[in-house]
Amino acid sequence: MARGKEDKSLEVKYKENIKVKTVDKIATPRVFIPIFTGTHGEYDMERSFVEAGADVEPFVFKTLSLKDIDNSYKDMGRKIRDCQILALPNGAVLGNEPDGGGKLIAIY
Repeated sequence: MARGKEDKSLEVKYKENIKVKTVDKIATPRVFIPIFTGTHGEYDMERSFVEAGADVEPFVFKTLSLKDIDNSYKDMGRKIRDCQILALPNGAVLGNEPDGGGKLIAIY
């Protein structure tokens, strides 16, 4: 320390479970979570993004009829264009069968 100058450093102590929020306004990221047949973990993922301050839009890809599939493709494409983060929940599809779920998502 230089002669004649006081140490003005701030001592910071950790206290458990204290959340600090900024007073500055920042943009809210838009997150899109597509939900395919057999996927899991979408609720936990949505909750985590919401707690982090994101605007989350989950979307169930409907496969009951050809019309539902066609509409789901169109809606999903529009939602992907509008989002800033595309989040795929857990990656496990159809029980994580080898060559099962990955092929299904690749088809989508």
